[in-house]
Amino acid sequence: MSAEGRPTAERRPPASLETRLRGALAADPTLLPPGRVLVAVSGGPDSTALLHLLLALRSELDLELRAAHFDHGARAASREESALVADACGALDIPCVVRRADRPLRTQEEFRDARYAFLHREAERAGARRIAVAHHRRDSEETVLTNLLRGTGWRGLTGIPARRGRIVRPLLEFEPAELRSYLRARGIRWLEDPSNHDRTYTRARLRDVLLPTLRAAGWTEEAGRELARCAEIAERGLDARATRLLERARVRTPQAHDGAQIARSVALDYDRVDLAWMVRIVARGLGFRLSRRATRASVDFIRTAASGRGVELGGGLRAAREFDRIVIAPGRVVGEDRELSIAATVDGVGRVVLDGRRFDVEWGETVDGAAWTASFPRSALTFPLRVRAPRPGDRIRTEAGTRKIKKLLNERRVPRSERPRVPVVVGADRVVLWVAGHSIAVPGRSAASRDEESFAIGIGEH
Repeated sequence: MSAEGRPTAERRPPASLETRLRGALAADPTLLPPGRVLVAVSGGPDSTALLHLLLALRSELDLELRAAHFDHGARAASREESALVADACGALDIPCVVRRADRPLRTQEEFRDARYAFLHREAERAGARRIAVAHHRRDSEETVLTNLLRGTGWRGLTGIPARRGRIVRPLLEFEPAELRSYLRARGIRWLEDPSNHDRTYTRARLRDVLLPTLRAAGWTEEAGRELARCAEIAERGLDARATRLLERARVRTPQAHDGAQIARSVALDYDRVDLAWMVRIVARGLGFRLSRRATRASVDFIRTAASGRGVELGGGLRAAREFDRIVIAPGRVVGEDRELSIAATVDGVGRVVLDGRRFDVEWGETVDGAAWTASFPRSALTFPLRVRAPRPGDRIRTEAGTRKIKKLLNERRVPRSERPRVPVVVGADRVVLWVAGHSIAVPGRSAASRDEESFAIGIGEH
C-alpha cells in the first residue's frame, strides 16, 4: 500500500535469462527444433553464455549439443585459448571440435568467411540441424550502423536476422551486459579477445568511437531499436507489394510442380527492386534464402536470358527460362518412370508413371471420360502397344511428313521440364502412334473402312 492508502502495483523481479530464452524459442519453434545443434563457441562471454543457457534448457527442448571452435590464428595466444575452450566444453560433457585456419587471414571478412565455412562443414559432418551463434542486440545495432555507413537499402536496416538457413541467433533480444551478469552470478569464466577493441577493424572503431559519440549526442538503444522496427515495417510493406506482383505474374497450370512459374512478359514490367523481392519470396517459399549475389543473378537472368537457358542460384535452387516462363525450382531430380504395356485382345485399364506423374489409361473398343482419346484401326497396330515418355530420336508421321517429337513439342511450346511427362503411345514396331494431347499419327486418323474394327485409348492424369 502507498502512504495515501492506495494499492500499489507489485514489482516483479525481472525474468531470468533462461525464462526469456525459453519464451523466445517457444514463440518461434523453427528456430531450435529438437535434434542436434552445433554451438559456435569462441570462449568470449557471449558464446559462453549461449552454451550455458542452451545447456540449462537442453532436456526440455530435446537438444543434443555439440560445440565448435575456430582458431583464426591471428594472435600468439590463440592456441592456448582454443585448448581452454575445449577443456571447458569437456568439463560440461559437450563434445567440441577445434580447427585452426590453414592459411593466414588478414581481414574481418576473411575471418568471417573462414569461420562460417568451418561451421557449415562441421554441422554437415555432425548431422546438426542448426548452428547456434551468439550475436546479441548490440551486435544487431552495430550492424545497422555499419550498413548505414556503407550505404544500404531497407533490408540492411533490419539488423541481423534470427535465422538464415541453418544459422540461428537465439540471443538477439539480449544485451551483452546481462549476459556477463549471468555468467558472473554463476561463477563462470570467459576469455576476452583484445581484437574486439583493435581500431584497425571497422567494428571496433564503431564500437569504441562512433557509438559513444552518437550516445553523447542523444542516440539511445531505443533509437536503434526504433530504426530496426522502421526497417522491419518497410520490409513487410515491400514483401506485401512483391507478393501481389508475384500473384499477378505467377503462371498456374495443371503441370506445375515443385516450384514457381512466372510469366516473363509480366515480370519484365517490374523494376529491379520488385523483381528482387519477388524472387526472394519464391525462394523463401521453397525453403531457400538467396544471397545478394544470387538475387542479382536471378534478376539479370529474368531480364536477359534466352529460352532454354538456366542459372544456379545456390543451395540446389535453379532458375530456367522456358519460352515466356521463368521456372524457379530445386534442381531437377528424375522421378519414377513406369511404362505400360497394352495387349492385343484384352480391353482394360492401367496406369503409367512418367517422371513421377501418374496417368490413368483405358483401352478397348470405346473409352469414355478421359482427358485425351484417340482411335485407331486395329490393322494399323502392332501389339503389344506401350505407353511411355518421349525418347531421343522419336518421330511421328503427320500430314506434312515425318517430324521429330522434340520439334513438335517445341512448336507446341511445351516447356523442357514438362516434356518427360508427355505420354507417347508406340507400337511393337517402335512406330509412334500418338503424342497424347498433341498429335495422332496419320495412319491412326485415316481408318481404312467403316467396317474395320477400331481400337481406342484414353489417357488422363491421375
